[in-house]
Amino acid sequence: MTSRGTSWAQDVVWVNGGSVANLLAVWRVHGLDEIVRRVWAAGVVLAGVSAGSICWFEGGTTDSFGPGLQAVTNGMGFLPYASFPFGSLVSLLVP
Repeated sequence: MTSRGTSWAQDVVWVNGGSVANLLAVWRVHGLDEIVRRVWAAGVVLAGVSAGSICWFEGGTTDSFGPGLQAVTNGMGFLPYASFPFGSLVSLLVP
């Protein structure tokens, strides 16, 4: 998605899992966050799983910072909510 023609020609942008902290940092360093924001505003559907889901929200829970789940609060903010894709791991949050 480095050129306007490539990114605007898509119906859907799918982002796989991984480290949401690294994903957001790399996108911001390379300006991809602004490209994604523009294609979203143009009607392209943004989707994903795990880190690829959390990134579209204001934040959520992640294991990007080490063992256990911790909050990430610097998501793209397209959705003014938190994403919790690890619902089945809720026992990790309870002391």
